[in-house]
Amino acid sequence: MSKKKPAISKKEFSDIIKNGRKIQGQNISLFYKKAEVSKVGIAVSRAIKTAAQRNRAKRRFGEIIRKKNIDLNDGVLQVWMLGPNILTLPFLDIEKEYLEIINKLIKK
Repeated sequence: MSKKKPAISKKEFSDIIKNGRKIQGQNISLFYKKAEVSKVGIAVSRAIKTAAQRNRAKRRFGEIIRKKNIDLNDGVLQVWMLGPNILTLPFLDIEKEYLEIINKLIKK
């Protein structure tokens, strides 16, 4: 059983988006910044109308992160932005896009 990663504070969240680097996928974007400790945050587009749907998208994506459990040796603060089409995509397509973005991050 893996340990839960610490949550990103609101201040860190906005700092990563403003000053961090970005990797863009088709439906998912990753904002990241080097740090001492790895942390992960997930944000969902407000184009998904209801909070229940946004929470479902976060849970589905969080499960992909937990399942893959890719450990980046360096500390990286990550903010994953999920687009409005995320709920219509099959789980495997979301997982594939996540892995493509992670591979780009590892190469940098």
